[in-house]
Amino acid sequence: MKKTKSRSLRERATSKRGRTSARSNRTLEEVVSDAKKAMTRLKSTLVKRNAEIDHLFYCLVSREHLMLEGLHGTAKSKLAESFFSLFDSAVIYKQQFMKGTQTDEVFGAMNSLKYREEAIWEYNVTGKLPDCDFAFLDEIYRASDMLLPSMLQILNERKFSNGGVIIDCPLKMAVGTCNFVTDNEELNAFHDRWLVRIEVNSLKNARDKFTMLNRFLKPPDALDVSFSKSDLELLNEAYKGVVVPDEMIDLYIDLSSNLQGNLASDWHVSDRRLCKAITLAKAHAVLNGRGEVSPEDLVAVGAGLVPVVNQNNSDAFTDAYGKVVSDYMNTVEETATYEKVATRAKELYDQFDEDMDSKSATALLKSAQELRTALKNEPSPQLPKSRSIYEEAIKKLDQLVLDITDLLGI
Repeated sequence: MKKTKSRSLRERATSKRGRTSARSNRTLEEVVSDAKKAMTRLKSTLVKRNAEIDHLFYCLVSREHLMLEGLHGTAKSKLAESFFSLFDSAVIYKQQFMKGTQTDEVFGAMNSLKYREEAIWEYNVTGKLPDCDFAFLDEIYRASDMLLPSMLQILNERKFSNGGVIIDCPLKMAVGTCNFVTDNEELNAFHDRWLVRIEVNSLKNARDKFTMLNRFLKPPDALDVSFSKSDLELLNEAYKGVVVPDEMIDLYIDLSSNLQGNLASDWHVSDRRLCKAITLAKAHAVLNGRGEVSPEDLVAVGAGLVPVVNQNNSDAFTDAYGKVVSDYMNTVEETATYEKVATRAKELYDQFDEDMDSKSATALLKSAQELRTALKNEPSPQLPKSRSIYEEAIKKLDQLVLDITDLLGI
């Protein structure tokens, strides 16, 4: 039986334990299906938060971090808590930050006995940021400018130096919330650890407000979907196995360059961010059952390339994506058209034989002339690749016509 792309994706996600999640022999397809259900249910619970929910799951699959920015009372915390409620047996570190938040609230209490006896600064990390599967960092920018940089290694490398010993951190992703972002340039590295930053605004439309109030007064049933650690490992293994073809890399570069021209002149997409943002396309592919990135998966990268997801930046990305992908699809279509004609021209060319009889030669000549006329009547190819194919086909047909007319003495 021919293998489908979804089966190929499952095979790429195969671990040493086998092809399925350890919980109830769940397959990758089942886990992805539940992820889609969870996304749909969350969207039906929280009004006008579709982009936020989509990107929470893209970050989950790619193990990136997401920041929710906006005024108080816009359901940022509710969104994060609803998302984290999906995970079984996960260690979730939650901290609401203030100026006075201390390092022991983030990394754990210091072992004072060890410090007194050995002068080693060691933390009891159990249940804290270095030990968690998920982190909910509420009002993160209210923390002191000294505390924020101390989290960089955990957020980026998933490492933590504890008493001089580097430990591996199981952190899958962090979600941050904030009412404001500090403009301290010394924290630019911390800002950059949040691949996706989304502006969360209050509802403006009266109909949306009605829907929100209706759901508040008549809450929907609790989500009946959950994910084990094995499920998350399966998703992440699938993500690692997603192939990004060279032509998709070229398309992505064109997209980012085009977007750069649409954004504020002072916004710079760092090499690090350029590399990180394409991971969102891989995550999009996983959640849509594909083992290879396609143009439609690149729709997810915008949130990683723009400074913050808001209406203006979303419109800028939509314009860039529409132009670049449209040009690409036109290229594919035009090239396919001329490749088909070129294949037919080669088939006719290969049929010629100097010893063929006049009847066969006449029939072949007619076919060659008809194809050449049809090719000449096609619009001129606009792209270098299809133009090259076109010129090679015309050359073969001209040579074929010349060879046949010589053979027939015409």
